[in-house]
Amino acid sequence: MERLIYLAVLLVAAPVTPAARADGQEIRKCDFEVKARCATGDASVTLSDGVVKRVEVNVYWCGLKGQPGYTCAIDSSRTDTNAKWSEDGGATLITNASPLARISRTA
Repeated sequence: MERLIYLAVLLVAAPVTPAARADGQEIRKCDFEVKARCATGDASVTLSDGVVKRVEVNVYWCGLKGQPGYTCAIDSSRTDTNAKWSEDGGATLITNASPLARISRTA
């Protein structure tokens, strides 16, 4: 899960698609595929005046032969009560404060 947050942080540093702007905010997005791990997904980071305000990451893994796959999703913003946001040397750190992990199987 922590690696997914690092992926989102990389989006801030190097956007792969043009940034969309709405109400003074900038959204940077990308889609990715990891063939060796049978995973695909998408990620986006919302910035406001250069500050990370929201992170969204969705990863989809193939299941074993004949079995459903798996999904992992992160959707956190600075107003999220289940996450603690902090700054450390120019990096935005997000700690999940929720006692429940949301992992679901997909058909």
